[in-house]
Amino acid sequence: EDSWVNVVVESIISQNNLFITEKTWKAFVNYQIPLVFGCKGINKYLKSLGYDLFEDVFDLSYDDGLPHERLFGVVENMTGGIFGKGAASEMAEELQLPVLSEISLLSEYSDSFEPVVYVNETSEKEFLKLMNNLDKITSDL
Repeated sequence: EDSWVNVVVESIISQNNLFITEKTWKAFVNYQIPLVFGCKGINKYLKSLGYDLFEDVFDLSYDDGLPHERLFGVVENMTGGIFGKGAASEMAEELQLPVLSEISLLSEYSDSFEPVVYVNETSEKEFLKLMNNLDKITSDL
């Protein structure tokens, strides 16, 4: 709520049909500039509804690309436990992208006010794997 910009990663990005959740609308409700990454054409749709996406400030050309043209890879978040495991691998295969890391669902997420990477060695390793993979990919850009 104290930010001017809200970076939104929508829940579903690989389908051709438009899918907008409360994540996108939250930015507008909080009077923030939304930088939305979702289904192809989501920003064009929001603009057609009359929303100002500040294209004079932010380059939204990524909105036209296919998911594999706009992504570095897939991260499986909250893997294990009640959420199961393997959905990221399926999505990565469908999009022809690498799995960058799998982030476990751990009780420390709710038991501590510190970032979980400071209190759990497993989480630290998973996040380091993600950062190292992103570093390898982006160093070639």
